[in-house]
Amino acid sequence: MVVVLSLVAAVAYGLSDFVGGLVSRRTSAWAVAFTGNAAAFAGAVLAFVGFFVVPVVGMFIGFVLGVYAAERARVGAAGAWPSTKAALRAVGVSILIELVAAFLAVATWVIGVVVT
Repeated sequence: MVVVLSLVAAVAYGLSDFVGGLVSRRTSAWAVAFTGNAAAFAGAVLAFVGFFVVPVVGMFIGFVLGVYAAERARVGAAGAWPSTKAALRAVGVSILIELVAAFLAVATWVIGVVVT
């Protein structure tokens, strides 16, 4: 029964991904991938540079500046800051989710150690 449910879930996920891709074919996949990754790449590069230029906080400042520069090039000066805030909020939520998952994994491990 578990195998059947797993296969149904996998097929449903794959089907929904495929249908979503068909529905959103207005833009090429390369344009979407480049636009989505350009800000992250610029943020990562400037975070790396900032890490060495300004010790301790340079990585964070560099990341924000890199994302802002990429968004300014993409949407212009007026929309760059709101777009940067949205990107930073998304990164923050992603980090928070990973942190909670890591804490849950550690808690599970500690419980396993205590029980056994």
